[in-house]
Amino acid sequence: MNIGERFKQLRTEKRMSMRELADSLDVSHAQVSKVEAGKITPSVDFLNKAADYFNVSISYFFMEKIELMDVSGLTVDGIKISDEEKESMIQLVRKRRG
Repeated sequence: MNIGERFKQLRTEKRMSMRELADSLDVSHAQVSKVEAGKITPSVDFLNKAADYFNVSISYFFMEKIELMDVSGLTVDGIKISDEEKESMIQLVRKRRG
């Protein structure tokens, strides 16, 4: 997942339009659109604003895969959880924080 995809994911999880987010970050709609589409690389200032707004670290935008903790041995009802279930858990936490 690239920077634009991560940015879009955060925006859509909050159910915001590009315009709403642009207004919140005090940037142009075009800039948000171009970042999400991967047409431009966001500035450090842009990333700082986005990280503060979404309550994530700047490094979040550059991570290959989000790892909250090692849950490889986690079981539910004696059955090891799958990668799909791990991802569902991450999404649930994000929604509750949203």
